[in-house]
Amino acid sequence: MKRLKNEGFVLLNEEPKFGAGNKFMCFTHPEGINGVLIEGYQEIKYIFNGRS
Repeated sequence: MKRLKNEGFVLLNEEPKFGAGNKFMCFTHPEGINGVLIEGYQEIKYIFNGRS
């Protein structure tokens, strides 16, 4: 998200949202990029420590 903001994209949310499929997501504002809404996803990786 920092990279997108640094490149001049306007984001719809300032912090990533938890989304479906165990992923964080963010969206760009379509107004600044010819009406196209871009969804960005990043998989959330958990560290398993052997405990329940």
